[in-house]
Amino acid sequence: KDKFINFASQFFSEVSLSKIEEGENNATEKFFRYRLNVTSSLKTPQKFYDFLDALSSYDSIIKAEFPIVMKGENDKIHTTFNIKVFGLK
Repeated sequence: KDKFINFASQFFSEVSLSKIEEGENNATEKFFRYRLNVTSSLKTPQKFYDFLDALSSYDSIIKAEFPIVMKGENDKIHTTFNIKVFGLK
């Protein structure tokens, strides 16, 4: 978890991650769903798309889920979405 937060912090000024679900896809694979909240400057919206590109090469077991919720406030963009992390049991 800390490793992922450090990774996401390269793109955003504020990052928080909270576990919202744990389950099993099948007999051998478990998954965890996390809510990712990030904040970035309104002047750098491209950072979010750079983050999604980097996420796909960061670890193939992590998938971003949609919808992505973005709100602008005081020169910042707050973004919330879920990520699903797959792992062997």
